[in-house]
Amino acid sequence: MKHLCLFCGLLLAGLFSCRRDAVTNGYFENVRQVRAESVPIGKVIRLEGIYKTENYIVLRDGSETAEDLFQVYSCPDFEFLYSFGRRGKGPDEYLMPTVVKGMPGDRFAFRDHATDRFATYELTDTGASLIRSFIYKPEGTRFFWEINRLEDSLYLLKRRDDRWSRREVWSADFRRLVDSLPNTFDLNRTMGDDYFSDFDDCWIAGCGNRFACAYFFIDRIEFGHVSGGKPVLDTFAGVERAPDFYRFDRTTSGVPNVMKNPVYYENLAAGETRVYALYAGIPWKEADENHSSKVEVYDWNGTPVMLLELDRALSHFIVDEKRGTIYGFDVSRSPDSLIRYVYR
Repeated sequence: MKHLCLFCGLLLAGLFSCRRDAVTNGYFENVRQVRAESVPIGKVIRLEGIYKTENYIVLRDGSETAEDLFQVYSCPDFEFLYSFGRRGKGPDEYLMPTVVKGMPGDRFAFRDHATDRFATYELTDTGASLIRSFIYKPEGTRFFWEINRLEDSLYLLKRRDDRWSRREVWSADFRRLVDSLPNTFDLNRTMGDDYFSDFDDCWIAGCGNRFACAYFFIDRIEFGHVSGGKPVLDTFAGVERAPDFYRFDRTTSGVPNVMKNPVYYENLAAGETRVYALYAGIPWKEADENHSSKVEVYDWNGTPVMLLELDRALSHFIVDEKRGTIYGFDVSRSPDSLIRYVYR
């Protein structure tokens, strides 16, 4: 039975290892066109991020004049409730937060890279209460990114600097490394001095004890789980090998060749039953102006479920899986306007 399960896993990986254009070759048999609906947000802000708790949607305000970093709205009515997360350098103030995804209930947590402070708030209809705060400074410049809370008070995250990157599992208080996941592609060896961690950078999203990783410059999504604190890859959809990247050398025009590399995945979200990947497939030099208009949907076994073709592009998004709704925005074209897609 053990050998049979291994064979089935390898067969599944093989079936999805040659990803090509999703529409032309029928990779996704279920293709749906969905139309955008404008969502009034009731305040003038500059959108920099969007996040979901059980009962609320939180928007990150990136405008320089904003006193608070986060705006809280009810879901699904989208009524503005209040703002929190005071901007600044004083006690309980923040400047550069990376939000922790997958927090239970209506808890909202983030790490502020400016102060090395981890903060956890409890959101209610009337306000956000700070329930935990502590400072932890990682080693050197290898900061925490893509932080996901999983079961058993474990956190799966990415720690990286310009030349080094690793996916790691940490304990609940972020002070103890439990285990790490080896890099799929040994690019720092094969690329030598040309290697930068941008080349195998990835988005991470998790739910329960499961997680997915979608690569920025590689046409590949990996699916795995964490058991006993150990992260394990189960299967993948996409290519088996990394491409021959354009490097960071400059052309005669002064633009780095690396800008010619296609950007494959711009963002990633996880629900209880599905994984949602924002697919771009455009050169990096165009990515700041032209964002993604396709959302690839997989189950947790890596099986393609459907492809959502959007009539307006997104750069950031969340999924309300229970209501079959996507909320998002395009930071390059509509930084102050939120849109909604109902895909059921």
